[in-house]
Amino acid sequence: YTAGLGLDFKHDQGLTISTDYERQQIKGHGHINKFTLSAGFLYRNETELALNYKPLQNNQMELSYVKDVNGFDVKVSSNYSLMNEIPDYGANIEVSSVF
Repeated sequence: YTAGLGLDFKHDQGLTISTDYERQQIKGHGHINKFTLSAGFLYRNETELALNYKPLQNNQMELSYVKDVNGFDVKVSSNYSLMNEIPDYGANIEVSSVF
C-alpha cells in the first residue's frame, strides 16, 4: 500500500516550492518513507531551474535545468548523495515530448 501527501506553492513570477511525503507499506517486510523538498524557478519562458532534496533517500540532492527546444523538453540534471562515505555522483540527460 502506498499513501502520500504533498503541498505546492506557485508564484506568478515563476517561483515554485513543493513538498511531498510518501509512505509505502510492504506486507510482511515493513515500510519505506520518502520525503522530498523541491524549489524551482521559471527563469525565462520555457526554461526552468530546480533544486530537489530527498532527505529520506540517502540525503540525495538534484540540480536540474529544463529547456523547451523546438517542442522537446531537454532536461540536464545532476544528483549527489550527501551521506555516503564515497559520494555518489550522477548526471542525466533526458529528452521528452508530449503529443
